[in-house]
Amino acid sequence: MQYTRDPASQLFVGVPKAVKNSEWSLAHAQRALAHGRAREAEALCSRRVAEDPKDVAAWHVLGNALAEDGKVDRAIGAFRRALRIDDTLGEVHNDLGTAYYEKQRYDQAEQSFKRAIQLKPDHGVAHANLGAALRAAGRIDAAVAHHRRALTLAPYDPHLHANLGNALRDAEQHGEALRQLQRAV
Repeated sequence: MQYTRDPASQLFVGVPKAVKNSEWSLAHAQRALAHGRAREAEALCSRRVAEDPKDVAAWHVLGNALAEDGKVDRAIGAFRRALRIDDTLGEVHNDLGTAYYEKQRYDQAEQSFKRAIQLKPDHGVAHANLGAALRAAGRIDAAVAHHRRALTLAPYDPHLHANLGNALRDAEQHGEALRQLQRAV
């Protein structure tokens, strides 16, 4: 038995060449990004959005590649471009919020995370990220509430226990903070 060298190529049998090439380049960009090759992903997505400026997925992956490469301002632009095309994508709102958070633009991060949660109420990562943004902005009680919500969605994630523990420490709830931090390790 022999395997094909590129199993992904079999996915596009019978698909028109233009669609095949665009889907392949986006999948290749996502794979490059997943393997730490942000610049390669950026180049592929930049070509893709030049060909089709309305490709929301390419703008999203481009934003992630730019953010991964430390080009956060440009990433914000790419995420915003994706959202101008389709404002209903919770993942893009979450990623935009993360970029704003990295730039310490906590109010804008908060709005992006809230929109992600509005679109997908069980978006645990967005709840955790909103908790982090609220904590950074000094709104500890609200941060604790969102960290608790994130933890109900993923109760075995040690990072979420640590996030909640740190927020509880800031709220001077030391006993519960210690319990959450112990669960994190």
